[in-house]
Amino acid sequence: QKTVAGPGGQRITVQNQISLTPCSGHRDSVYCLATNPSGSLFVSGSTERVSTHAIGLLRIWDPRALDKKVGRLKGHTDNVRCVIVSDDGTKCISGSSDATIKLWDIGQQRCIQTIAAHTDSVWSMAADGGLTRVLSGGRDKLVFCTDMKAFESTLLLRAREPVLKLVLAPDELLWVS
Repeated sequence: QKTVAGPGGQRITVQNQISLTPCSGHRDSVYCLATNPSGSLFVSGSTERVSTHAIGLLRIWDPRALDKKVGRLKGHTDNVRCVIVSDDGTKCISGSSDATIKLWDIGQQRCIQTIAAHTDSVWSMAADGGLTRVLSGGRDKLVFCTDMKAFESTLLLRAREPVLKLVLAPDELLWVS
């Protein structure tokens, strides 16, 4: 709890509360988390082995019942490095060390499309809320823009170093590090 000065000399009390609730489900490292704006669900991506040929796994969570596993999205063959959930919570996209981006239907728990634009690990993505356009970058030093309706990727940038983070500002300006 903290008291700060408000307009006209008023005193305003601000309470910051953080509640930590552990989620059990992944057996290995979690590399990424994403939620929709309402917070009605979140998705985590990991290094968890799901078979002898598949390593990356996404888990779907309901924040009201963290002790229950809502679902799993299987299909990547290496670590899941980044994930974005659509504003309405019906879809998500994931990027992986297998050099692919996958579009998922969360309700049906299945992969809708796999995009193979990159030549190495996808480390970061940015997108609009409806996931109609996805920007991706990674270890191959390339930044692509993918139209998620036509599933066509356009090379935007060849960076000097691997792309660690992409941020799409509200004014459509893309920041790359």
